[in-house]
Amino acid sequence: MQGINQLSLYDRQLRIWGTWGQVLLEKAHICLIGPETALLQETVKHLVLLGISNFTWLYLNRDYIKSKSSSSELLFKDLVDEMSQLRSEEIRIRRVSSRQDIKDYSNFSAIIVLNNNDKVDTIFHHSQTKLPPILTVQTAGFYGFLKLTLSEPHFVLDPHNEYQQVDLRLDQPWRALKDYMDDIKMKGMDIDDAAKYPYPVILAKMLQELIRRNTSSINTTVIKDSLEKIYCSEWVHRGYESMNYLEAQRFAFRTITKPEHDQFIKTLNEQVYPYLITQMGVLKDKWCDPMNRKIWYLITTLIKFIEETEMGLPLQGDLPDMECDNSEYQKFKAIYDIQRSHYLDLLEHKLHQNSTNELIDRQVLEIFSKNILDLTIIKPLENGETAGSSELYKVLTQNHDCRYDIQAQKHKFHKISEPSLFCVDVFLAGLVAQETIKLITHQFVPINNTFVYDGYDGTFTEIIKV
Repeated sequence: MQGINQLSLYDRQLRIWGTWGQVLLEKAHICLIGPETALLQETVKHLVLLGISNFTWLYLNRDYIKSKSSSSELLFKDLVDEMSQLRSEEIRIRRVSSRQDIKDYSNFSAIIVLNNNDKVDTIFHHSQTKLPPILTVQTAGFYGFLKLTLSEPHFVLDPHNEYQQVDLRLDQPWRALKDYMDDIKMKGMDIDDAAKYPYPVILAKMLQELIRRNTSSINTTVIKDSLEKIYCSEWVHRGYESMNYLEAQRFAFRTITKPEHDQFIKTLNEQVYPYLITQMGVLKDKWCDPMNRKIWYLITTLIKFIEETEMGLPLQGDLPDMECDNSEYQKFKAIYDIQRSHYLDLLEHKLHQNSTNELIDRQVLEIFSKNILDLTIIKPLENGETAGSSELYKVLTQNHDCRYDIQAQKHKFHKISEPSLFCVDVFLAGLVAQETIKLITHQFVPINNTFVYDGYDGTFTEIIKV
């Protein structure tokens, strides 16, 4: 491990959630609750490999391991030694044996309850503070479940959707973009000259021409038809042979965005904003996760900013590479970069104007703005609220021996109290680490709220709310 820098050690991780996400992981303090098991060891191993080095282990259910206390001390020492071999940095695992030894659970980034018989409500009934996200995991035989419990809304900054948002705003251009488009005269242009421009120029020109001709109900189909009938037949001879024309046909759906944006702004005003204000009243401004509060503040400020300035939503995503002349692409891209930066400057000023206490990093603001249309809020489950059902989950949460019949698979497992299989522990431990990353970095969408796993055939049965 000596001589390996962070970039080399976490190269693959940094490509996924970035240096900003990695910093959050390395600052994290995780509370582990449960006995010494393979599930706990595998969970800690995964978290250590991610860069997390600070743990508090509340050792409960001592009868889980049928051994003397001296043996459990040896197990703890082995755990610390094994984890220390995974990283050159110091791994801090503080073990406590009583709930009273932990004064304030809100200091933790996340709490992970592993194979512990006590219910979550029983464990934390004495806590007077808001709790961080709690991941409860239970394994038995071929089966297991993972449940997420939230005490406050969890905001996802970047869901990392499979398909990138490309926000062109061709139907709602700002002054610089409009001037750029107006300076280009494509009618009668040679195919080689027309091929120099990025495909959004072709789409914008078609939109302008359709509006000039008083075309009603302009949509993607109409735009595509105009590319054939106007661009290729009337404007640019053999224009269909150029790569930017093919891209214009492929991405014609990006021409009209205003209706979608207007609907999203309406949702922000009528649904999201009232919910956020209600939650602030419930929490009394005492958020457990500082990042949740920052994002709450970002959303509420953005809603007011849009209302006051009528500038609409910030530009989402980044412009991808396009089939065109590089100098024209750089000129076109600069228009978007300048507008995005200008918008963020104004929004940042609004943030500082409204509050001197809430310091929001520029990088957080940029990530938030680029993914605003994918805004995701995981809400805490209200008392008594349930959705869906799972017989397997009911069996796993019972403390007595029983049998379970999965009709679809026509098989049975015997006693639910039998020891879990190591392969099941490894799988669930990896899943716990994955969900912990999501919660700490506020990237990717976490489970909502219970994942039930059937290891008999290597599939999950369902995701339910309980």
